[in-house]
Amino acid sequence: MHLQFDENKSQMSSGSPLDTLVVLIVMASIFMPRIPLTSAFTIALDEVLVLFVLPFLYLLSRSNLHNGYAYLFFGYIFSTVFSTIYGYTFFEIRFSERDLLEIIRNSRYIFIILYVACCNHQILVRHMNMFFVVGSYFVVVIAFLQYTNMFDMGRWLGKLYSTEHHTLSMLTGSKRVVVTGGDPNTGAAVVIYFFVYNYVKYIVFRKTTNVVLVALLGIAIILTSSRTGIIASALPLVLGGILLGKNNFLPQVLVFALVGLGVIYIIPKMEYIVVGLDLALKGENTSMENRYQSWEMAYYYFKQSPFFGWGPAKSDFKTVVDGEYFLVLRRYGAIGFILLMTVIYYVPLVALSRLKSIEKNDNYVLALTLIFYSASAMVIMLTNNFFHSYKLFTLYVTLASLVYFLLAPRTHKKDRANTLFG
Repeated sequence: MHLQFDENKSQMSSGSPLDTLVVLIVMASIFMPRIPLTSAFTIALDEVLVLFVLPFLYLLSRSNLHNGYAYLFFGYIFSTVFSTIYGYTFFEIRFSERDLLEIIRNSRYIFIILYVACCNHQILVRHMNMFFVVGSYFVVVIAFLQYTNMFDMGRWLGKLYSTEHHTLSMLTGSKRVVVTGGDPNTGAAVVIYFFVYNYVKYIVFRKTTNVVLVALLGIAIILTSSRTGIIASALPLVLGGILLGKNNFLPQVLVFALVGLGVIYIIPKMEYIVVGLDLALKGENTSMENRYQSWEMAYYYFKQSPFFGWGPAKSDFKTVVDGEYFLVLRRYGAIGFILLMTVIYYVPLVALSRLKSIEKNDNYVLALTLIFYSASAMVIMLTNNFFHSYKLFTLYVTLASLVYFLLAPRTHKKDRANTLFG
């Protein structure tokens, strides 16, 4: 038996500025570049918007501010603070204001959870669906403009979203587009959000527009030449085949055929991918060798402090670890690692366990998008950063919070209309 959303018309028609603000925060995080304040410090518009609402938080309903997901995230933030102090105390790590900024930036996600808790969730569902629809076209256009450099837009967009190095490489070297990410790997991870959303929406509603967008977004991912991104985008298709394939055989075949044709035709033309794979098979891929060395070093430091880690310790550890699992283990130890993985995967796993009971509507689409993207995140974190990239996690925590509150049982009768289960 499918449990339906109880549409309370008066509640559906009455939104609040907070609903719009949450979507603006998400839009800013994905589509707006970071703003340089000094040569060493930048700030993002979504960070400004989160802090802008903070003074008004006390005006919101206190009952909405007490929720398990926020408490869970607070537990992780507390562990990072403890690890930072632990590193200063027992390993004589030098203080750095960048460590403090790291904690503040990570803490803003708690406020996003609280903002979502106080929204009208069905109106926010509408806003989020509109964000994914419009955003899908936007990232496709950005990717193709960067690749073709039509009207010199590729150069301008590259400088807007990325560094001079990546822009020059995109225009004259490897032709790796960055889309709205600061680098090609982050750009691919951004596109995967929209790729997964349109894939799910096509399987659920069978609209031709969505399958066309799946193909175009798949090409955009390939244009980043991100090997991690290509694998991460394939995983939701496999997972979808397992979870949804029983009653969606022909749509699944069509998606796999379109994506497969794109891969067969385009990838051989992408020199960075072909050469990288060839060097990897010969054991001469310097990119992977550098990653192995950073993983080995991170694991070495993890063994010195396996429970609490060393904290961010940015004054002592200059090397960036391209692999979030090892980065978190080094910084926050096993306790911080377990808490972060719980923060990331708790809501998708709960949604997955209740999937058969959810009516196939827009709520269902967002829940599946979260589940499938969480699978992609597993791959992204192997060789890149997801939580610590800043660009990617604002949308994820917003989506997870929304699904959490749609799934969560309410004790107050009036709030039950805000859940997936009535």
